[in-house]
Amino acid sequence: MRFVRKALGIGALVLALAGCDNQPRNYNSYADLNGDKRQEVVAGNYGQKHWSSVDYDLTAKISNSDGSYGESKLLIRFKDRPDQIEFTDLDGDGDLDLIFSKYGQKHWSSVDYDTFVAKNDGKGNFGEPELINRQKK
Repeated sequence: MRFVRKALGIGALVLALAGCDNQPRNYNSYADLNGDKRQEVVAGNYGQKHWSSVDYDLTAKISNSDGSYGESKLLIRFKDRPDQIEFTDLDGDGDLDLIFSKYGQKHWSSVDYDTFVAKNDGKGNFGEPELINRQKK
C-alpha cells in the first residue's frame, strides 16, 4: 500500500478506488435461445449514453447450421446496467427465458433492487420485461 500511495499520490488512489464499483460488467455466455440445438453467443455491453443514465445492450450472435455466426441481434436494452443476468426456462415451455436484476429508483435512504422476467417466444425474441420482485437496499 505504501508503494501505491507513493507512486500514485493519495488523491489518485482515492479516485482509482472510487471508480471500481462503476466499471462495466460485461456479460458473456452461451445459450440456445431459438431452440435449434446450437448455442448462441450472448454478450452485454454499454450502449448509448444519456443525461443521467447509460443503455446496456444484451445482444446475441445467432448460430448458423454450418457452425458460423450471423450478425449481432439486440435481445433487450436495459436502462442502466443490470446486476445479474440469467437464462432459464421459467414457464416450462422448453425455451430459455431471461431473468435479470438491477438497481432502480433511488430514495432518500435506500435504493430499489428490482428483478424482472422477459419471456422468450421460442424463436429467441424476448417480450417486455415484467417486474416480479422489488426489494429496498
